[in-house]
Amino acid sequence: MALPDPGDEPDGWFGDVVRIAGYLAKLHSAFDREFVIGITDNVTGVTDDLFFVESDAPDLDRLRSAIGVCGG
Repeated sequence: MALPDPGDEPDGWFGDVVRIAGYLAKLHSAFDREFVIGITDNVTGVTDDLFFVESDAPDLDRLRSAIGVCGG
């Protein structure tokens, strides 16, 4: 999904990210594997790992900070 500019997030956008992180946490619990949420620049192809899902309860405040979300 597209990463909006900070402050321009549509309503509920971060909720979608939270649901993805929650699903990855369930997969972590079931398979004892870590997952990563990252971004890529579609023009340059540069990627960056922003957040690792390493537990059954991801730190959503840290996720919000890593992504740079200002709103909910």
